[in-house]
Order: sequence, then structure tokens, then C-alpha cells
Amino acid sequence: MLKYCSILIILLNTIMCNDITELEKNKIYTIVEILKSPLLNSTCGKKSKVENETIKLRGRFSIFHFNQDANQMILFDGQNENKSFEVRLSDEVLQAIIKGVKEIDNKEIVITGTIMGYDQRKNFNCKRGYYLEVSEEFKL
Repeated sequence: MLKYCSILIILLNTIMCNDITELEKNKIYTIVEILKSPLLNSTCGKKSKVENETIKLRGRFSIFHFNQDANQMILFDGQNENKSFEVRLSDEVLQAIIKGVKEIDNKEIVITGTIMGYDQRKNFNCKRGYYLEVSEEFKL
């Protein structure tokens, strides 16, 4: 009986702990996968393991969360609208999005960029925040 319980615990642990422990080069990540990843766990003033790494991120684009004056947009997870990720855009990428904004509004897109981190200080607390910086090789 103990043998079966051990096997069951190992299986449940494998199913439940589906966190990313290392970035895969060509994988397309969802926003929830990235946000739940222990790779983003870091304290203020200290870079996480994945900062300055290039990833492909899938998210739903909405024109209501696109700020061309700030070269920035927010992508939402396709399955969980409460989860989002900030994306900062170069001028070239911004122009490509402006040209195709009607085609991608309320649709999931895949965007490649570099994960960047910054310290978020608020009310005597601090946590590490992240965004995706997209500067080149953008395709709608």
C-alpha cells in the first residue's frame, strides 16, 4: 500500500507542479506560464534568471490597452483575462502594429521580445516587475 501511495504522490506532484524551470528556445509561452514561473521570482535590486532572455509570448491584443504615445501595450492571457503582461515597443514595431491594428484587435498574437525587469516601489514595499521589450523581427 505504501508503494502505491508513493507512486500516487509522485504523479500528483508532476501534474500539479507544472512550473517552468528553464526557458525553451522555440517554445511559445502563455502569459500565465510566464507569470507562474519560478524563474521570475526575484527580490528588488536583483535580476531574475530570465532577464535579458528572448522569449515568444502569446496573448490577446486589445486596442483599448494599446498606448501608441507611450510605445506600450498590455497583452492578456487567452484563457484568464485577469492575467496580463506589459509589452514595450520600439518605434518600428509600433508602426507595424498601427498598420495592422484592425486585423489583430481582440485576437491572440505571438510576439518575440526580451524579458526586462525593474523595481516596483510602493508604500515601503518593493517587488520585482517585468515587461517584454520588442525591438525587431516583429510580424503580425
